[in-house]
Amino acid sequence: MEVFRTLMLAFLSCALCVTGCTGADGPAPGQTAPTTTTTPTSETIRIYSDPVFKGAPTGELNVLADKVNEYAMAHPKVFSGTYFASDYSKVYVGVAKSDDPAASAYEKLAAKLDPGRQRVVTADARWSWYELDALKDLLVKKYLTQGKGGIQSVGLNTAIDSVVIAVLRKPLDPALTDNRTVIEIARRYGDMVVFRESLGPITAAAR
Repeated sequence: MEVFRTLMLAFLSCALCVTGCTGADGPAPGQTAPTTTTTPTSETIRIYSDPVFKGAPTGELNVLADKVNEYAMAHPKVFSGTYFASDYSKVYVGVAKSDDPAASAYEKLAAKLDPGRQRVVTADARWSWYELDALKDLLVKKYLTQGKGGIQSVGLNTAIDSVVIAVLRKPLDPALTDNRTVIEIARRYGDMVVFRESLGPITAAAR
């Protein structure tokens, strides 16, 4: 289940997801959107904290999640990905291209798997997995491998339609909103990115 959870909720070293998406019944329970800060140079920097997840998905929900996730990942240019509600009562599927035939086919699949649609919920997504993953790769090459600005990890969080950038901040380092590299990335990539503060190195066990 842990491997599946990692695939569903994040990519690489991102922590569990929070949501900025809304499904048919609104945001997933217990999840919150990133906070936003406008810098003196007018860049909007979105910062998020890890949410608290409670409980565990039932075996039945895991089966549903496996099936819709397999379909979504077969169409990365249409879907943003899948993720659990914070209380593991539902699985959300982000749809970035609702007019694509694959999106219509997914709705039929979801209705078949979950009559009444109480556990498989469609969420509107701004960006597809393909778009987010392409930006992630670009940021890894341009910033992570160069060690610029304390960038410590870059991953995907499909629940908030964003690439999540973890920034290592030491006691005497400037706040994230004053970090020149953070400001540069926010200026270039806007609401496709969010930032999270890291207070220590990522250990091998945490990867």
